[in-house]
Amino acid sequence: MDTLDNPNRLIDPSNVSYQGISVRHGAFAGLILIAIGLIGNLTGLSDPTQPSSAANWVLNFVNWGVMIAFIVMAVKKHRDEDLGGFITFGRAFGVSFLAILVLSLITTVWVYIYFSFIDPDVAQTIMETSLSQQGIDDEDMMESMAMWFSPGAMAVYGFLGSLFFGVIMSLIVAAVMKKDNPALA
Repeated sequence: MDTLDNPNRLIDPSNVSYQGISVRHGAFAGLILIAIGLIGNLTGLSDPTQPSSAANWVLNFVNWGVMIAFIVMAVKKHRDEDLGGFITFGRAFGVSFLAILVLSLITTVWVYIYFSFIDPDVAQTIMETSLSQQGIDDEDMMESMAMWFSPGAMAVYGFLGSLFFGVIMSLIVAAVMKKDNPALA
């Protein structure tokens, strides 16, 4: 008999792993984000040198939507299929944050590969555009700023940004998705 058929049966969450669900959902989301980025670049919708363009804003909202959708799906699947329909705030946060961590690692590796090997000139173009928009055209300044626009640095910035916003998203998703078991109250 399933837990959903017998709500009085308690499931000990410490006996149920959430790593598989989180890793799977994070990996799928990361691959989808890479595909969206590639489609945006190949179709010309995305221009990394123009971060304020309308198309880039739309793609960013799509990316955030994918991230949120996959962490919600991971928490919902774990709550409903593994834990009998109940999940604590902490457990929901753990599920969603691990998915974000996996997603962030995958996209970080992709960003490094993209800026290092696929389109290595785009990082230089982004730096030049950024500095010229600020009125800086000094060659010495551009050379000193080059390390901040290297593929490794850009990958690290992306990773840290994903984690920062991922924590915020995970907190919100955990607050919304938590469902306390009344039998434990």
